[in-house]
Amino acid sequence: MLIGVSSYGPGTILGRAGPTYIANQAGHTLAIEGIMEFDSADMSTMETNGMLQTVIEQVE
Repeated sequence: MLIGVSSYGPGTILGRAGPTYIANQAGHTLAIEGIMEFDSADMSTMETNGMLQTVIEQVE
């Protein structure tokens, strides 16, 4: 899930990501689902510069 939040202000912290559902399989903990929150003040700049998709792929 990807959402835009207004919390940090432009040019500071870009966002955060983490698991929302975790499963244990064969003694290993696996993140099955997750959430990405990006500062809405930076999202428009990333979209304009063509960087948003790259940032999402790097976080995954």
